[in-house]
Amino acid sequence: MLPLAEYNKWLKTAVPYARLTYHTGDLMYDAYTQPTEIDKNLRLDFIAKEIYKSYTNGLVILFQRRVGVSCWDYLSVRVPTTIKALRSPPPLPRANTAPTRWL
Repeated sequence: MLPLAEYNKWLKTAVPYARLTYHTGDLMYDAYTQPTEIDKNLRLDFIAKEIYKSYTNGLVILFQRRVGVSCWDYLSVRVPTTIKALRSPPPLPRANTAPTRWL
């Protein structure tokens, strides 16, 4: 797994459509079979959650590519700003929710 600091550095400097393989293997198995006493920034489960946050924020698209039996490449593709703008529209204005009084 790629360390989180390196992923964040790539995220800041990547051009649109740049690809990064952040893990090779079986992410679910690897994340939950590693020792829990290692540094949080090196733990697979924490790094995977942070990478998923960049997906939910519209910065990247995530996908997998099969390499072999129970072995995958986990890839992150940088999204152009025009697509990011389409994925996260501005919030709608809130209607006046004050109760009306009938006479």
